[in-house]
Amino acid sequence: MKSHNVTARRAAQHTAADGQRRLIPYYRYSSKAQEDGDSLRRQADYAKQAAAKYGYMLDEAITDAGVSAFEGKNHKEGALGVFIESIESGDIRPGDTLHVENFDRLSREAPLRARKLIAEILTKGVGILTTQPDQLFTEETMAQNPALGFVVEAACLRAHEESKTKSDRVNKAYRGKCIAWGKGDYLGLVGSPRAYSEAKGRVLNGTDPEWVILVDGKFEFEEPMAGIVREIVRMYIGGLGSLEIAKRLDAAGTPITASSQVNRIGRLLQNEALVGVKVVTVGRRMKDGKVVDPGETFRLEGYYPPLISQQKFDEIRVVAAQRGRRGVKGEIPGVLTGTRIAFCAGCGSVLVTQNVSRRTNGEAVMQRRIRCACQISTGARCSAGGTNSCSSEPIERAVLDYCATEGNLHALFDTGSRADPAMQRLMTKRAEMNENAVKLQRYEAAALEGPLSQVEKNAVVKLETTHARLLAEVRKLERAAAVHASAPRSTPDEWGALYDGVLNLDVDARLKTRALVQQTFERIEVSFTRLEWQGRRYIPVRLVSKANIERQLLIDARTGWWGAVQYDHNEHNVKVLYSADPERRFALKPLPEANAAKAPAKRVRKEPAPA
Repeated sequence: MKSHNVTARRAAQHTAADGQRRLIPYYRYSSKAQEDGDSLRRQADYAKQAAAKYGYMLDEAITDAGVSAFEGKNHKEGALGVFIESIESGDIRPGDTLHVENFDRLSREAPLRARKLIAEILTKGVGILTTQPDQLFTEETMAQNPALGFVVEAACLRAHEESKTKSDRVNKAYRGKCIAWGKGDYLGLVGSPRAYSEAKGRVLNGTDPEWVILVDGKFEFEEPMAGIVREIVRMYIGGLGSLEIAKRLDAAGTPITASSQVNRIGRLLQNEALVGVKVVTVGRRMKDGKVVDPGETFRLEGYYPPLISQQKFDEIRVVAAQRGRRGVKGEIPGVLTGTRIAFCAGCGSVLVTQNVSRRTNGEAVMQRRIRCACQISTGARCSAGGTNSCSSEPIERAVLDYCATEGNLHALFDTGSRADPAMQRLMTKRAEMNENAVKLQRYEAAALEGPLSQVEKNAVVKLETTHARLLAEVRKLERAAAVHASAPRSTPDEWGALYDGVLNLDVDARLKTRALVQQTFERIEVSFTRLEWQGRRYIPVRLVSKANIERQLLIDARTGWWGAVQYDHNEHNVKVLYSADPERRFALKPLPEANAAKAPAKRVRKEPAPA
């Protein structure tokens, strides 16, 4: 229950003097404007007058502040619900009386639901005293004077119709303002602004984000919150997930909320107010916690000053849409794993990183290993055979080495005359959407000539659903293509500067490298079936860049040597293009022609141990 319900519990536990009846006032208002106005004082005055007039002991009031009764939120989630629970528990006793200004304070739901709520209170022996009309309602008085039933019915009907009319009127006004804003005919406020209240001596939140405030009719950034939000965006784009960001905000003493900070960060990063857009939904209706009418959504561009660029916001949305690419499990984040980029070349399962304790020279040493998830998820060995795992360090070292060289990094994105893969995917999806639109247009043309059959109507519904899905996918691909086209390429210096930090298990360095890996590669495949070549056994690694360019690496897990190779799978021949001197990290050089000649190689498959 919410904090305002504590008052309801406390009020319910008060006891009246012997022989004196207890009157428990219930106050409710549904908007900030009413809070600043006269509503609360007026309701309190009515309760005092009623207690004095009828000889009640006035108990502590229970209040639902800023809670609507149109959909019953006050008795489903608010203090009124706690009051009703207190009747069940015995804290509120038969003979006690609830005071309300009128029945619309209790409920503005449809008459049938409102009467059910009132009956629930009365049939448990608790009375309801209203000021308008000046009348005590109990189970006994309702039985003695049946006309009171009509009074309750009329009050419930009037309260519901008033709220419905007001809601329709407000929605119409909101909708008119939103349409006028889109046309440029209206540039005023839409909704209650976040601004400082002289009367209250504090900032009233309104309907605006917490990093802006209205000053002299114009929105401005409010520090330090605007700076904290910028830092959240920087950390997220830098590779941190919401959980890690929340931990760092707590450590810095700058949390954005006292509870549920991870969820709050997730919602904040998806808020279009970051780029100055206010999203207004008009006419949305809920029933029993479910959306029964989604209403109409308007985007008011330029309503706020933009905190970040549109390009950066698109990048956030693209990254957020990549499932499994933000979470960091364990204290040491994986550089290649945990982002659904690295896979087993044998069975196609995702790769995971595990910490394995080994003893070296009598001391326990923690080693990080890359492992095929097939064995972990199913308990069976990888279908491709082999060892199922290898040390992660030589693979991380080789990828860093490779990308720390200008020629290699440039080659990963040199598509030549080929079309950009991101644009290819977008064009394919657009073509699919156009084909679906043509089919839909045929049915629309047929509908002009005569009524459609039920089968045809069902087909139209299916096509419209498909169109909505394809449109969402096209928008998503458009954002991804825009980010891909405009995103700056990583540089060899960036990769090289992170080398020592990655190998020394520095969390920030590994997270930054993890982000570079996501930015550079579409897929990385590691084969646990070793390749034997020139008397040694190597780990084959296949790199696929975002530009769909492939590179093959062979890595010697024992010596740390690696080479970029061309490998003929049919003839089992290897040609080394570049190799790394393990003594000099970035000394990559083409091998002499004699050493670069084709040499036969063969796959070595390790047979599984007998059961």
